[in-house]
Amino acid sequence: MGSKDSLIMLLGMLIVGGPYALLIAGGLFVNANEKRYMAAQRSTGRDKQRMLDFMQIVMKEYYGDYTYVAGGNRISTGRYSANYYPYIVGFNEKDLVIISYTARNGALICRNVLPVDWNCMRLKYHVFSKGVKLILILGKTKLRIKVNRVVMSDGSEKFDTPLGIFQENEVDMLIISLLRMQKKTRTGVS
Repeated sequence: MGSKDSLIMLLGMLIVGGPYALLIAGGLFVNANEKRYMAAQRSTGRDKQRMLDFMQIVMKEYYGDYTYVAGGNRISTGRYSANYYPYIVGFNEKDLVIISYTARNGALICRNVLPVDWNCMRLKYHVFSKGVKLILILGKTKLRIKVNRVVMSDGSEKFDTPLGIFQENEVDMLIISLLRMQKKTRTGVS
């Protein structure tokens, strides 16, 4: 009777704990792939170059006027699910351009280009240790973009972020540019 109870208890533990064990094993596997991919990106910078080549095509003659950083916004669609929207933010001393893109078959595809018009849009931002969160406000509509110093990816297009980029210097430049833009809008001095 004791071995039968042990077998039933073991079977019950497998039924209850099995999905959790699979979830943990899958998370560890994805994390290992992500670390391997990001180590390759640190040495080669291939994804950053892909982003810059893509921006050269999208921005054409204005390409050299801007600095580019990758970011995104995660919107919760349910209790356990969320959609991720990747963006590229182009900026200089006075302008901001938001480019929405997607990755398909190894190529980056532009979805929308939004040049920010300061006459009708407001900008809020929050600087934190990992990067900066931009909030663009047009009426009651808000566009949130989180720009991290390191954009993590595992290199697959099924993953939320198709590009893995180290962009510490560019994010620091964005923060300085945002501070200057804020000073100009408050004082009215160009």
